[in-house]
Amino acid sequence: MQNDCSCVDKSEERFWDEDLECWYVVRECDDCEYYWEGPIYSYDDQDQYGNTKE
Repeated sequence: MQNDCSCVDKSEERFWDEDLECWYVVRECDDCEYYWEGPIYSYDDQDQYGNTKE
């Protein structure tokens, strides 16, 4: 499964999901029509996102 694109103009929105206790991410790119959404847990990219809201 591809969960990212390399286009410069892609957008990414993150919000903390209390039920899942992790970041929920929506990534979109108009250039390549890429779309992905889903949870990112601490083990996916702990250095970038961590596993808490702070």
